Amino acid sequence: MRKVKCDFCDEKFNISENSILERKISEEKAIIEKYFTCPKCGHHYYVSITDPEMREAIFKRIMIQQKIKSTQIGARNEKGLKDLMKEDEKLKKYLLQREKELKPMIGEI
Repeated sequence: MRKVKCDFCDEKFNISENSILERKISEEKAIIEKYFTCPKCGHHYYVSITDPEMREAIFKRIMIQQKIKSTQIGARNEKGLKDLMKEDEKLKKYLLQREKELKPMIGEI
């Protein structure tokens, strides 16, 4: 749980995983926005926007990060660890770029 303050009405409130809502921006492209709203004034706060390819990349990053942790704990395989870290960085850059491309769609609805 995290305490936040609305930029518009100064209401202080808590947000948690349960506070984050989802809505489909595009049925056809399965684009989903995650957001929360101020309980007092209803101001909309953007959290993230994803499409199917991004959700797949996020899942891949989670798997890679788990492998990185287990590699660091287990045997010393420096090349394997470096390869995993490069792949993780590549996915991170892709996700940031794709989010920039999708974010303008939020204002279109």
